[in-house]
Amino acid sequence: MALLPLCVVIRDLHGAPMKAAKHERVNLWDEFSNSLKLSKKLLNQSRNLKNIYVKTWLEGAQVTFSRSMGNLPLASISIKDWLRLKEGERLRLLHEGLQVFPVYLNKMEEWREKEGSGQSGDAHIPFAELISIVRLDLRDLLHHIKIQMSLFKVTPSEVTVREPYFDGSDWHSRIQMFQALRSMEQFLFRAVREYAALRHTTRG
Repeated sequence: MALLPLCVVIRDLHGAPMKAAKHERVNLWDEFSNSLKLSKKLLNQSRNLKNIYVKTWLEGAQVTFSRSMGNLPLASISIKDWLRLKEGERLRLLHEGLQVFPVYLNKMEEWREKEGSGQSGDAHIPFAELISIVRLDLRDLLHHIKIQMSLFKVTPSEVTVREPYFDGSDWHSRIQMFQALRSMEQFLFRAVREYAALRHTTRG
């Protein structure tokens, strides 16, 4: 969504009732709170992963972000269009976008395990292990989104992603992986904002 202050988003959402049944409100608040925490954790992890990747394999390169490479989802949405969406539809779009990234993480994890790199991430975690942590946390977040969608009677759609070519030795494939990591960071930022707004509308 457009990078408007969250207070503006919450102001426009204030008073908008959730469509789930009243007895589900407590469960929704807990779900949204837990997903907000997980989204924040994933956002920090993805930034760490991207920064280590750039420093190690793209150091000194002038890299610009472009979604035209690969099958990357669009993270931004106008505030006008966003406000038209019901809660379940916002969750559906979030679920569709995030489904793209496990494919890229799997490819990068396979490559680093094959290389046997000892490159460390945060707190001396091996880089391949850091990829695995992000992949598993992302899997958990996707699972929770599906549960939340079911409360709004929204059916999730499965996205088919073409497996990217990536061996780490080819410059083009390195750039492609950077684009995927940057796109994932942007989409997780959107997830944080979505869950902050959703939790606010279920309070009380």
